[in-house]
Amino acid sequence: MFNETGYTTRQELLGDIQLIIEDALREQMEINPNEYSNYSALLVIPDLFEKTYIYEMHRMLFTDMSFSKVAILQVPNHPPSSTPPAPSLPRSLLNADTLDRKRYALHSEPASQTPVSST
Repeated sequence: MFNETGYTTRQELLGDIQLIIEDALREQMEINPNEYSNYSALLVIPDLFEKTYIYEMHRMLFTDMSFSKVAILQVPNHPPSSTPPAPSLPRSLLNADTLDRKRYALHSEPASQTPVSST
């Protein structure tokens, strides 16, 4: 998953990854290490990823870097062309008032009186 060439241990590799993350947070987002506890982290991983790396990355973010919460999101390794387009709502549903009326209509209809058969 990572290019481990030049590293004698996995801890050395993860130490460098932590330095890269800390530098990006400091330089790009102006977040200092003493502020990490005010933030949550989301670790996005591909569906084919070694469990030990996930554990170590989670430990690094939660324990070593002290983020208040850490979530892990596993995403499939599909090429962009095979990803189906996101569904879009009809313009009539984009109005909040219309959405509220439709939601109310769905919840205010009486339940069906048809008995359920057990076959």
